[in-house]
Parts: sequence; structure tokens; C-alpha cells
Amino acid sequence: MAKFKSVIEDTQAEVIFLRGKAKWAQVLEPNQYGDFSINIYPSSEDLEDYTKRVEDIRDRALSEVEEKGKKINGVNEVFKEDEDGDIYIQAKLPEKNYDNKPNKIDIVDIEGNLIEDFDKLIGNGSDVVVKLYTKPYYMNSNKMVGISTKFYAIQIVRLVEYSAGGNDFQNLSSEKTSDEKQDDIAF
Repeated sequence: MAKFKSVIEDTQAEVIFLRGKAKWAQVLEPNQYGDFSINIYPSSEDLEDYTKRVEDIRDRALSEVEEKGKKINGVNEVFKEDEDGDIYIQAKLPEKNYDNKPNKIDIVDIEGNLIEDFDKLIGNGSDVVVKLYTKPYYMNSNKMVGISTKFYAIQIVRLVEYSAGGNDFQNLSSEKTSDEKQDDIAF
């Protein structure tokens, strides 16, 4: 694979551990786009700490790009907002690395031990700590500076196991039907 010289050379990538609630975790198999992915909803305290660290990386990269005389149209946001107004961080990892070898997400238990052959689906609301690799970038095509967020490991603090199928209704077979309830009403 051809190597290219990055505009951002001095601002280094950093590993950041982010604690939060997981949503839409795809860690056993890649999604339809060929990526492993997870959305992390951190607490406001964890979000504040993460924001400071990521904005520091981004701002150092922005200064570096400006010093090189490159045109900058703006910065890409690291955070996303869902339909309820909640802030989350989306992390991805391609199915294959730059050498075309398969990537794998390490799953770790609450005590920090690697779980071999983890085969459970991580459901929405699971408490996790995600090991994020945050790296600044400058995109020549749109002249934007941003942060790439990849993840390589997840610590499961509290698993809410995803269960596919079903229709989310409870079994109410032991309860009376509406006709039977009508018969119980005294007039």
C-alpha cells in the first residue's frame, strides 16, 4: 500500500478510555458497511473529560495545519446527537487493517481479564468502557480538520444481552380478556 505524507505530523494519536452506555454495538461481526461499530453514551462527567482531551488534540492539529499554510474550512465534530437530544460518540473499526488482515475487538470482563470466544450480543444500555484510538486528520478534499475515533477493546461492566426476535409484548395469557373484565363490572 502506498504511503503518503500527512499534513499533521506532530500531533500524535492518543488512547482514551471512555465509560458509558452502549447502543448499536456490532463487535462480533462487521456491519453491512464492513465496520465493527459502537455508539457510546457517556455520563455528563465522562463526556466533559473526554471533550477536553479530544478538543485539545484537535486544536493542536488545527494549529499545525494552519502553520503549514493549508486552507481550513472548519472542523468536524466528534460528537453526534440522537433523536432524543442525547450526545454520543460513534467509534468504528474496519473489518480489515491496512495490511488486509482481519481486525478483532477484544472483550474484557469487569476485572480486566480478556474473555476468549466471547459470543454474546451487547445490547443497548450495557455499561461499558471502550478503548478509543483518537487520531487527528486533515482532509484535503473538503479542507476540514477532525478526529478519527477507532476502538479495539471493550470492557463489559454490566451486560444487557441483546435478544433478537419476539415482538416485545409480555405474556398476559393468565389475565382475563376484555370481555371477561366487562362481566366483572357491577352495574
